[in-house]
Amino acid sequence: MPSTATIDIAIPAYKPKWFRECLRSALGQTYPINRVVIADDRADDQIRNIVSAFTDARIRYHKNPRRQGLVGNYLQLAQLSDAKWIKYLDDDDMLMPDAVENLFSIAQNDDSTAIVFGNQLDFREGERPVPGRLNLPTRIPGKAYFLKYYPRTPITLFSRILIKTDIVRGFDPDQIDTN
Repeated sequence: MPSTATIDIAIPAYKPKWFRECLRSALGQTYPINRVVIADDRADDQIRNIVSAFTDARIRYHKNPRRQGLVGNYLQLAQLSDAKWIKYLDDDDMLMPDAVENLFSIAQNDDSTAIVFGNQLDFREGERPVPGRLNLPTRIPGKAYFLKYYPRTPITLFSRILIKTDIVRGFDPDQIDTN
């Protein structure tokens, strides 16, 4: 697939347990991603130590000077990204190798698309994967529609979306439900 848009994978990092696998899955995408942007929200160096073991030039690491919380970290990542699109990836999630390619294939043929929703498989230790589905449209044409359709954006959706960076930069933190 020819690269027609820049895409960053943005990881709001706080939990180190699965972070190494998360980062590997981000770097292993079949679509040519621009960067993997990491905003480290931990007070200690556990995330930094994991990142330092990787030598991939696409990694952009940022240590938050003070704790942002998950919502603040999502919004911080949009400020750190210089790509047209962001694929959020929570630090305890992993992407299938063709996840970004599949999501972008939906968006690339329609300039009005601003958000593309993906599905998930839930893995819990010692269990088999279980498909997780929400009743969501495949794509949404813009921020105004998104905020009207989902007046209080559930925070769990961010790890499932590919979204235009300028849409996230326009979010008001009070519009995002942290519960």
